Amino acid sequence: MKVIFLDVDGVLNSDRSIFALPMREIYPGDYRFNYLVSKADPVAIAILNRITKETGAVLVGSTSNRKVLGFDGLEHALKEMGVDAPLYDITPSLNEKRGVEIDVWIDDHNKVAQGNAKVESFVILDDSNDMLPSQQENFVRVNPAMGLSFPDMRKAIEILTGSSPTTLILP
Repeated sequence: MKVIFLDVDGVLNSDRSIFALPMREIYPGDYRFNYLVSKADPVAIAILNRITKETGAVLVGSTSNRKVLGFDGLEHALKEMGVDAPLYDITPSLNEKRGVEIDVWIDDHNKVAQGNAKVESFVILDDSNDMLPSQQENFVRVNPAMGLSFPDMRKAIEILTGSSPTTLILP
């Protein structure tokens, strides 16, 4: 199984989308959900969709938003943003570095997974650098000013598949 450990703030939204896009009240009274969905950068979403389409990777939420929204809320928010791939799981909240939480998730998952369900490759898409030294080759540090970009997509696909992307011009 190929896995994308996904942060949201700074990856699927950015300084530019937060500034440029208006806040919409999608669900009255649910500020965090409304903020997340209405400030999502459609270009970053399209790039994430390209990565999942090209690689067949599943999404595991490693974003701090998982602590507020939980699995169901984060899954719903990603769908509302336009993310095509379903949310597979979220990392545990251990009050540790995000890299530790990712390592724990991989270890726990692989203990119970069979065959193709084991993690064969993974990429971490995040704008912060609280990853472990052993994860650096699987880490794509996204510029939070711009969000997920074309160079980030190329690097993520190469990490997940071991080769350069095959479809870069047309979907």
